[in-house]
Amino acid sequence: MSCNCENITCLETKYATCSEGAQLNIIADETGSWVGEIEFNGVWAEFTFGVINGQKIVIPTVVLNGFYTHTLKLYDTVGNLINDTCYALKTVQMQGAGTYSVIPASTAAELQAEINLLNATVVVLQEEIDVLQDEIGNMPDLFIFRIGAGGEATSNMQGYSATFANGVTSITFAGLIGKTEQSMFVGQQYNEAVSSQHTFDNTTGTITFTSELYDINIYFTTI
Repeated sequence: MSCNCENITCLETKYATCSEGAQLNIIADETGSWVGEIEFNGVWAEFTFGVINGQKIVIPTVVLNGFYTHTLKLYDTVGNLINDTCYALKTVQMQGAGTYSVIPASTAAELQAEINLLNATVVVLQEEIDVLQDEIGNMPDLFIFRIGAGGEATSNMQGYSATFANGVTSITFAGLIGKTEQSMFVGQQYNEAVSSQHTFDNTTGTITFTSELYDINIYFTTI
């Protein structure tokens, strides 16, 4: 028995003689290349094989001797002894026991590299999404107020719109409460006085003008 085997765990594997690999009841907690050390009649041999995170490991049958109890040590991608134990691995050759393929160590390493790249890509994409969400959150809201039946038909992706009768000198809209004015434009019958001479009270959501309004659209943006 090799040294550093203070802990021994009993394990059995059944495999068909034609099988490339033997499956062990050990679940890999990473994807990559593992190293195995196996003893037969006092002689130790080393081999490598690939593992997939969350799947049972498969070791090559060429390192096994049928109907023998090997001492087996397994090491992860950074050289740590798996489960801090050695295994007393009993092998049983059995027809119909199932055939398993061994994952090449290089393939597992390539898979891990791809996983690392995908994880890095996800991080970058999430950062871009966060930036876009911040930008969307900082976009101004557009309020469209139609004055009189003559106001042009409008659509508003934010969904803020209301209609008021001709002759009003103020507009009160609950959606404006707590908002900060960014800009205001007057459409169809443009009136500079209407656009520039107004006051906005965000405690009541009221825009007050210095003159009466007739058949125009008020485009009011807030942040």
